[in-house]
Amino acid sequence: MTLVRRSRQRGMALLATLVVLAILIALTASLAFAVRTESLLAAGEERRVQAQWLAESGLQRAVLQLRDRPERYISLVAEADSGQPVVLHLDSTDEPELAPQGEGFTVEGLDESARMDINEVPEQLLTKLLPQEPELVDAILDWRDTDDLPRAEGAEADYYTTLQPPHAPRNGPVETVEELLLVKGITPARFFGATGLSPLADQSEREQVDPLLTPLAELFSVDTFEDNVDGAGQTRIDLTTATAQALLQAFGDDLTEAEATSIANWAKESARGNAGPTTDPNTGLPTAPASPASGTPAMPETNAPTPPGLDTGADSAEADPTPPGGAAKPVAGLLRVLDRAKLQKIYDRLTMSSDQRVLGLVNLNTAAPEILAVLPGMDEATAQAVVQAREQTPFETVGDLLGLTEVTNEQFERVAPWLTTRGQTVKLVATGWVGQGQEAVQRRVTAVVLVEMARTASAADPGAAGTTSAETATDGQESTTPTRTVRLVYHRVD
Repeated sequence: MTLVRRSRQRGMALLATLVVLAILIALTASLAFAVRTESLLAAGEERRVQAQWLAESGLQRAVLQLRDRPERYISLVAEADSGQPVVLHLDSTDEPELAPQGEGFTVEGLDESARMDINEVPEQLLTKLLPQEPELVDAILDWRDTDDLPRAEGAEADYYTTLQPPHAPRNGPVETVEELLLVKGITPARFFGATGLSPLADQSEREQVDPLLTPLAELFSVDTFEDNVDGAGQTRIDLTTATAQALLQAFGDDLTEAEATSIANWAKESARGNAGPTTDPNTGLPTAPASPASGTPAMPETNAPTPPGLDTGADSAEADPTPPGGAAKPVAGLLRVLDRAKLQKIYDRLTMSSDQRVLGLVNLNTAAPEILAVLPGMDEATAQAVVQAREQTPFETVGDLLGLTEVTNEQFERVAPWLTTRGQTVKLVATGWVGQGQEAVQRRVTAVVLVEMARTASAADPGAAGTTSAETATDGQESTTPTRTVRLVYHRVD
């Protein structure tokens, strides 16, 4: 009996020992698994941090390239095959010294001026851009205007406060393009399109995408602008105050005394709201617009018809919305007293606006044909001609548009005030990556930067502040290199 009891006790002790041992083994395994998991998480977080800083490195390199870009204009690069307005492309694999093996970054810079500024686009152009969607036009205009009166198919606070969750309309300038997703009738499918939708979007949301409509994200931007300086960063000559003598001093090699006087007279008459025929300085008689071929103002014949391509655009100009900069008679109207070649040469150095910064301009070198086609004076055929020409040689200034025979004087006079060749708002999308295969980690950094031009003294404004480095131009005359600064205005890490 005693032996049986002892055996049982030993068995129980052995069983307890085995249970304790099993518990210890389980705890050890659990601890080992937890330690391994924590190690993997720590390693993954380390790679995420590395990937983020690689993206930040690419972002800083892109900023330097934008600042030191030798061209005085901005244009698409070969990597723009996706249809996006890519004006800068960086890939660290092209320069192995930039990152260790197995790590790297890519950066794409998108020109915001390739799109319409949603805060500046007038109703007339917005309607042309969205011809099949009057309800979206009304809703966008109601969202940004300051009143509480809804348009026919728009909405104001009384609609938005009934939503779940409720929100108020902006009733002011849109701060980000993505804010349009809050506007009545704008769905993610309409805003992003098929390629921009989230991978988590369900099938019903994808079925809402209309492949025939350009996504709103590709049509609109915010805060597009151009400093009111020329390509060299020099203060432009304000024709509203410049005298014939000042024009001769600035353009003595390009203008005759008679032409300088005609320009000054035209500017004075334009300031008074009359851009009709100016006075010939030699005869005192009215002059007609300059002939593109000869450049010599021709005396108008009584009741003579307007020559082809020299339409004053009186009817169409009255219907056009006020162009960016607010000048009643923009510089392009000088075609009435100068020939095309002369104006092309000096166009970038002239202004009729006292604004230091002009908002809402569209980049001639990067905008899609459908955006160019809705601008005043343009049509689809002319827009396609512009695109074909810039693919061969980008436009250095808006005045170079006069080199296209497809663009008439009347078209140039109407469209030029809406254009720029120096997109100064750039969205940078930098992606950093570490590892390969299943262990690969990526981080994306999105930033918006403003490329600002230094304002320096021009020939007609020797007292203006600022300096710029000098260089020798191909014609032997001294020219200047543009001085730029790049300022960060938006930064997001995904």
